[in-house]
Amino acid sequence: MLNGISKDRDKLIDRLGTQTRRPSTAFLSSFLTLCSGSRERAIPKSVDIEDFVGKLELLCKRLNWSRAKLAQQVGIDKSLASRWLAGGHRPTGNSLMRLNDVLARALPGFTAASWDLGRAALAEKFGIETGASSRGVPPAAPGSMPGGQPSLARFRQSIDHLAPIFCGTYDAWNSEMTNTGGIVHRYIRISRRGDGLHMEGGSAHTSYQGECYVVDRRLHAVVESPAFATPSMILVGGAYGEHPGILSGFMVTEMRAMGSGWIAAVPLVLRYIQPLSGEAAADDAAWQALKSKMRTFAGDKEIRRHVPAKIAALIRSFAGARQPDGTTDTVPIIRPLG
Repeated sequence: MLNGISKDRDKLIDRLGTQTRRPSTAFLSSFLTLCSGSRERAIPKSVDIEDFVGKLELLCKRLNWSRAKLAQQVGIDKSLASRWLAGGHRPTGNSLMRLNDVLARALPGFTAASWDLGRAALAEKFGIETGASSRGVPPAAPGSMPGGQPSLARFRQSIDHLAPIFCGTYDAWNSEMTNTGGIVHRYIRISRRGDGLHMEGGSAHTSYQGECYVVDRRLHAVVESPAFATPSMILVGGAYGEHPGILSGFMVTEMRAMGSGWIAAVPLVLRYIQPLSGEAAADDAAWQALKSKMRTFAGDKEIRRHVPAKIAALIRSFAGARQPDGTTDTVPIIRPLG
């Protein structure tokens, strides 16, 4: 086999030496293929990316892309995407160009030069959780807020990249906290404050607000409202590119009524609407108008009419537990013992 390749290569070299005009693309392609032994190894040196597999894994993690999704986006076979991620195959020049194109559209700030970054620098640039502790991050002092935790430190280091993605207004849908089976629709606004993000939501009559941060495609927030004695915690997640699409998860809060209390984990869905304008007065006026539009939809008929089916399915996917008094929980509830 190798002798055959060598003979064919020698013939092509002889032909190249006798060419009186520019060789055809097909001729040069055959020549390069035979010189390397296979077409895939005849890759320009610029395609030979150091730690390509590790960096591609990080980018797919950031975008929540499976191997099938990667293949679909780049326009290659799923088996080839698997070989890329397994390190058994390198992309051709054309494939790398297509990969760079889709990554640039999905990740603001990504360019071909991003491959030159080390894996840690690439993760930091695009806010990717690597699971490794950050070097140089001091531990939090006893009794202090967890600002020194590695995940929060990485978030703050990436705030310039993350703020344009997440700042904006959102539809917010959640199960009614009073366990009646209704779905509440309100709005949430996320804005930048210093090296962090600030979340506020509510209605014309009540509101809640607090700090939020992003770790590995998940949005965390601790918010407080004058209407409740304790803060509520929010954790939602989902894929995002230039901006989030739909983020789903839970709001965990403590409810108090008639001298008793319980903890409710309320299904919550956020849907990105639009970015902030950057003009404080205009953004505040628009926000006040949105806050007045809070509504609660009760009953299947009203929910089908007013709540998008995809969002209703996310919120109502949690099977309720039947209680001794014959009622059924529509949200997960933890009741105190005794």
